[in-house]
Formats: sequence, structure tokens, C-alpha cells
Amino acid sequence: MLWYSISDEMDIPHAPGIYSFSVLLGSRHKAGLLGRHPFDQKTLSAAKASLLRRLDRVERIFASRSLDGTLRESGKGNSVSEGYQVVARQVSLSNSIRLLESCDLQEVPIILDSLESLSTVPAPIYLGMAKEQTLNQRYFQHKSNFHSSCERDSFGYRLRGLGLRWDDLIYGCHPIVDSKPPVRALETLLHALIKPPYSNG
Repeated sequence: MLWYSISDEMDIPHAPGIYSFSVLLGSRHKAGLLGRHPFDQKTLSAAKASLLRRLDRVERIFASRSLDGTLRESGKGNSVSEGYQVVARQVSLSNSIRLLESCDLQEVPIILDSLESLSTVPAPIYLGMAKEQTLNQRYFQHKSNFHSSCERDSFGYRLRGLGLRWDDLIYGCHPIVDSKPPVRALETLLHALIKPPYSNG
């Protein structure tokens, strides 16, 4: 997998393949931790608070699935059983982010550096394919949708609603240079295995 940020997006391959978007978990830049050591307590405290807000937002992205359907009363025939329309929204029972609340302020730079390196470890929030178009073209279509689309189903529009910025994303792609790349089958398989929360499948 090849990884790109907004700074090297022009290098994205002009080839078919599979691509994904992951969220940058944290970085010194995103947390406002600029400059060199030593950092004063106020700066470290502000960076820690910024990191906790970011991780809370990321956790909500991965706990954003919802189910809807109908339940029918069991043990009765269709003519007398009652039915119920239900909607279930996923909730996070994790308290893992709270572990960082008690970390020592001097550990914040190390945590930020590590999270920046580990940002592609979680499943991507979106996974797609480029078959008739190139990976480069699909990237810039999503970027354009993020900045200007009013289509509620587009990934860019939904991403904007999360309060993320475009440079909060890491673009990963796997070019497939072949006359008939099997990208549709690969995309379907990866959706089934990974279940990215913002892919429409």
C-alpha cells in the first residue's frame, strides 16, 4: 500500500486500483505542539486537550453505524402479531481514550509522534476502487466533493459533517497495472472483511 498526505497528493498514481482514506489519529502539528523541547506545562496541557478531542471524534466515527428494520411478535400468526419499526445506533462502550487523560504531560509529545506513525493501523473509514478512472482522479473527485459538494451521499459531504479537515486524512492506494484489474472483486472482499464505516458499498 502506498500512503499519501495532502503535501504529496500530486504523486498519486495514474492507474486503476484500490484506495482508502484513514484518519490521522494525532500529530504534534494537529495538537498545536510546535517548536522544540522543552515545552511548558500550559502548552503541553493544551496539546493533550486537543488530542483528547480528536480521539473522541475518531472514536465516534468508528461507532457511527446504525441499523433499522422491523421486529415481529413471535409465537403468533401474521394477522394477530404486532410489528415494531426499530432503529438502533451503535454506541461505544470503550473507555480507552480516558486512559490518556491520566498520562503525564511530559509523555504527550511521544504519544503524538506514535499516533501519527500508527494512523493507518485502524481500519480505514472509507474504501473504494478506481477502475474506469485512475487512483489520482478518484482522490481529486473526493477532495472536490469535500470542498463543494451538496450531495448528501458523497463521502466528501459526509466527511465535512464530521468536523474533519481534508488534511486530517491519509490516502492509501494499491495500484493494479493490468489490462483487466479485478478491482470490483477486491473492493467487495475488503468491504466484507474491514467494514469501513463511511463506505456505501
